Amino acid sequence: MSESIALKTLGLDKTELQDRLIDALCERVLSGQRLPTALRGKLWEAIDLKTDELMATHVAPMVAELLEGLAFQRTNTYGDPTGEKYTLREYIVREAQAWLNKPIDAQGHEQGYANDRTLPRGVRLVRKAIDEAMTAAVADLASAIADSAKGGIEVAITAMKR
Repeated sequence: MSESIALKTLGLDKTELQDRLIDALCERVLSGQRLPTALRGKLWEAIDLKTDELMATHVAPMVAELLEGLAFQRTNTYGDPTGEKYTLREYIVREAQAWLNKPIDAQGHEQGYANDRTLPRGVRLVRKAIDEAMTAAVADLASAIADSAKGGIEVAITAMKR
């Protein structure tokens, strides 16, 4: 109640005080003065939230619409369109398939001395992932067996000492 009386005696209400405070803080920022650390953090959070909101409501739908409507078409050396039109999604899928099907050697090189031992990149990546997973599983298993054997040996030794 004392705050309300104090604000009324100054001729202000709560919203006017907030507006004046915001104006003063903005002037402080624009003049190059630093804000207190706690206030600066909250200010950047508010700016990030508002930026994300504006991006989600205005920019993202426009970009999605542009990308969906975007069509590419091959051209000849003179710039004349040749071939079929395709979307960005079709282009990305086609390029990804080409990349995964590109033959590579065991070292990951596209062209090497042992070209007779090449496999598609996708196959090499899957084999590598399986090999890494199996190596990790075998190492875990070996560690578990060693721990178990160590425990068994300790029990046997203590039993023999009795």
